[in-house]
Amino acid sequence: MRKGYCKLSKDERALHEQFVEFGGDARKWINECKLLLLKIQRMRIWEKRGFSSLYEYSCKLAGISERLVDDSLWILKGLENKPELMKVAKEKSLSAVRQVVSVATEETDEFWAEKVRRMSISELRVYVNEWRLVFEADSDEGDYELFPETKLGNGVSLRNVTRSQQESLVDARTGELLESQSAPSVVQINPAGVQGVPSGLQGDSLGSQLKTRLDLNSEPRPLKVIIPLYLKPEIAEELCRLNNDDWNEPINELLKLRREMLERERPVPVKTKSRYVPALIKRFVLKRANCKCEFPGCAKQYFELHHADRFGVTWLHDPARLFALCSQHHQLAHQGLINNEDKNISEWSVRADVDDHDLRYGIDQLVTKFRRVAPGA
Repeated sequence: MRKGYCKLSKDERALHEQFVEFGGDARKWINECKLLLLKIQRMRIWEKRGFSSLYEYSCKLAGISERLVDDSLWILKGLENKPELMKVAKEKSLSAVRQVVSVATEETDEFWAEKVRRMSISELRVYVNEWRLVFEADSDEGDYELFPETKLGNGVSLRNVTRSQQESLVDARTGELLESQSAPSVVQINPAGVQGVPSGLQGDSLGSQLKTRLDLNSEPRPLKVIIPLYLKPEIAEELCRLNNDDWNEPINELLKLRREMLERERPVPVKTKSRYVPALIKRFVLKRANCKCEFPGCAKQYFELHHADRFGVTWLHDPARLFALCSQHHQLAHQGLINNEDKNISEWSVRADVDDHDLRYGIDQLVTKFRRVAPGA
């Protein structure tokens, strides 16, 4: 039962159920109206009925806003010659297929239709983003300056990037343009000195760009990355005085030192029939991940601790095989759409389709089936 729920009287329950029924019908009929918009536009029916524009026609007759009209027309144009996706749009909704319109082709129509049927919109968004990074070559050139957000999991900001490059980046990650957001200035350290840096883009952009540059190019070009840090004034002054042109070696040594420290702190695995992760192991995993998703290229807040070897098989809480994942990557893992799950998480990527012979996928299917039969389990 959700927080804040109260029991309803007989009359209240009847009223609530009636509202839910009408709400579902309203969504259904609005979707039916949106599916007709492209044909209405091409036949100029709105003009023949005396309306000044398609927007006025849609607003007055169906309550559809101008933004939804534009969005629906864009999706419908992308669904032309894609009968399977169009069928899903009619079954679920037009917005359900929005995430795949820019990547689906006539040849991959059935593939993406199956994904839309199986996944929620948020899971589909993440899958499409990762699919682009793995299966589409990155031909974009040019240097990026990435400014990570200091607030946990919030984001990065881009500078010295053209508007078209920004639109391409955002479309690759979310399918929508991102609105700038204000954030407090923080201290950044670079050879030029100390200055304030605002932050703006959503949280997974930094990781995705780094992943694209590192994984898809045979000889990755160095990235110019400026990392905001909260430092004591004397430490900041000393770092600025160094004016080191090559920070790769000292930063690599720092990261190596952190890995060694974490390795010394790593708790021993615990074998138990209780699925609850021991507090010591949970604290260690979250410290290692900094409470963020550990999937390569993702910087979202973690949602779940994921047993890569499946707890139902091993009955083991092993910190080396326990990873912090966001909600979407956690769902993709249990849908069998993560590649190299038996290896270190740095080698994980999305896969085009499930492996029916994978023991992990078989276990996940059995667990899902059991939970459907016994929802409270």
